[in-house]
Amino acid sequence: MPRLLSTGLCTLAVLALALPARSQTVPTPSRTSATSADCEIGSVRTTLSSLSVSAYLSNAGMLFWPGIGPSRYTVNGATTMYNLSLWLGGDVDGQPRFSGAPYTVGEFWPGPLDESGATDAARCAAYDRIWVVKAEDLESYRTSGIASPDVREWPIGYGAPFFVDANDNAKLDPGVEALIELTPADPGYGTRTIDLAAGERPAVLSAAGTRSAEGRVAFWILNDVGNEHVWSGQQGLGVEVHVSAYALTSPSFAVQDATFYRHTVVNRSPEPITDFRLSFFADPDIGASSDDYVASDPDRGMLVGYNANESASYAVGLDLLTGASGAIPFDVNAVTGDRLSAVQNAQRNRWIDGTPITRGGDGYNPGQTDVTSWIYDGDPVTSGFWTEENIDGSGSSQTPGERAVVLNTPSTTLGPGETTTVDLAILYGFGGSAGRMGGIQGVRFGSDTIQNAYDFGGLAALQDGPFTVAAEPESSLDRSALEVHPSPVRGGSRVPFTLPSPGPVRLRVMDVLGREVMTLAEGVYGVGPHDVWFDASSLPAGVYVLVLDTDGQRVARTVTVAR
Repeated sequence: MPRLLSTGLCTLAVLALALPARSQTVPTPSRTSATSADCEIGSVRTTLSSLSVSAYLSNAGMLFWPGIGPSRYTVNGATTMYNLSLWLGGDVDGQPRFSGAPYTVGEFWPGPLDESGATDAARCAAYDRIWVVKAEDLESYRTSGIASPDVREWPIGYGAPFFVDANDNAKLDPGVEALIELTPADPGYGTRTIDLAAGERPAVLSAAGTRSAEGRVAFWILNDVGNEHVWSGQQGLGVEVHVSAYALTSPSFAVQDATFYRHTVVNRSPEPITDFRLSFFADPDIGASSDDYVASDPDRGMLVGYNANESASYAVGLDLLTGASGAIPFDVNAVTGDRLSAVQNAQRNRWIDGTPITRGGDGYNPGQTDVTSWIYDGDPVTSGFWTEENIDGSGSSQTPGERAVVLNTPSTTLGPGETTTVDLAILYGFGGSAGRMGGIQGVRFGSDTIQNAYDFGGLAALQDGPFTVAAEPESSLDRSALEVHPSPVRGGSRVPFTLPSPGPVRLRVMDVLGREVMTLAEGVYGVGPHDVWFDASSLPAGVYVLVLDTDGQRVARTVTVAR
């Protein structure tokens, strides 16, 4: 049967540490790669946008890197992620194999493999594509019967996520309709096409009645045997990778602020892959690359990047929705010889020479016994040990700077035709008046909200919840929590709001078409009254809506701007 993905499978997220220079010396590959084709690197680029996020995607083996285009991963226009690249490693018939590279393209190519695990240049070129479907595309087809090319050609035969719209409402309804992805064990894998007349639809995840962001899904297919592995010098594993990238609409602004990435790896070789590990190499930038810190949050399975000073109060979180094996710094320019041993150690949460991480200093302490799999696994909010701002238990701090890390999934075995799936959530928190520590707290609130819904029903549950976080006190929010003084607004007005419990807050001004025109407050706020200023001097006269979101709840109030 095809996989009915109502619950999470294996998830991974990533973040960064260490001091890798982005210009790197490329030594001679350690051995010649086996090559089955003369494929070209994927050429397609597209942007995935959520409420505040713009993620520039490619089908070339990484998610974000300015070497492939003008953009990276930005939040409200500010860069939060410089590079995020896919790494795969494992043993085939007793021989180590690896696919991946930092800060460059070159070890993944477009398209699926055939039943023998091979491809050719024509096959790669035919699949040099990213399919993108939006919620409005499904609604347009429902009302007009006219399908966009990407809806009509959605490649369900190679694992593109879909559902059967039993309710004919252009929306996947969890509990009624399942999110489906075909695998090689399913009839029609590699040949099936989407049957729109039978109700099959691309799986856009979009909550009913939400207008502030538009749900969309992007899908593409990669393989690791399309050409020579120039960076690693290794032979590919013989896999294809199905990538689904989601921006969701949801009642939870934590979900709408996040983006989600599913990587499904299919072993298309005739041999099992033992000790298989999927990793991400990541380099976050919180505004600039010269003043970054990172922290692990093992209890949440999350890594966090944040600024070392108050010049930027937001943080980025890469959430391990079902767990990972650890995270290890990786200095690209320190690898001057055999890259295979370096990446194998990194994928096992060890330094490039095989030394384990131990708490204290920068984590490289040969001979010490306080071993961990996570770099900087203390709490920066409480200035606890072991963090970048308390490396010795006495408050000594690291020098801020560029950071890069490899974060790893646990080892597994993939038999011929078998698959493994990894889900990555990237989220952010804005500290506002609470500063950069407020940004970290905002990421934690978002992580808890997302994890609760994901554990309940997988990615599909992120549309509508449940979003209640058991660890947080219950609270209620009614219209009296949001006011405007004076009203109508002439030039500017105070906007007082009151919170029944602490939590992340976003206070926005929307026009009557549901478009966001201004953000008045964003960050983590404490319980009780707060007050912000609404400068309406740049807005045309008319009716607007103030929307206050906090901890999964929303209250709105109309306001008139007069001249």
